[in-house]
Amino acid sequence: MDQPANRSVDRPFGVASTFSPDGSGVYRGVLTEDWYQGRAVYGGLTAAILERAMEAEVGEGRPLRSFHATFCSAATAGPAEVRVEVVRAGRSVAFVRATMERKGDPLAIATATFARDRRSTLSGWHTPRLELPALGEVADGPDVL
Repeated sequence: MDQPANRSVDRPFGVASTFSPDGSGVYRGVLTEDWYQGRAVYGGLTAAILERAMEAEVGEGRPLRSFHATFCSAATAGPAEVRVEVVRAGRSVAFVRATMERKGDPLAIATATFARDRRSTLSGWHTPRLELPALGEVADGPDVL
């Protein structure tokens, strides 16, 4: 459903992109029309929900290194769940897969790699990682038109 041009976002990004865990690798939440772009929620929001659930399953200490999402069908307003599977995890690297679904039908699928920093004897090739503020410290920005 298209929204009027003067709409405002009811839930900030940090809230809208966080689904609640049930303790078994399943995260539940609700997609809302205030985050629509056309007939479904923004793909970036869908991807963020998947990434945040995967990151929660992996735990701290392994930053995100790669992420790929495929959007299977329109993520329209309503309840949804994300099922996260840690495909393989070692001391340094974890490979994770997540599926956002509704009533068993996939809305989006993502794969990601999380890995600890590694020491190297090589020099001069490493670009320092960009340090970002915590999600709660970043303003959502102006109202979406």
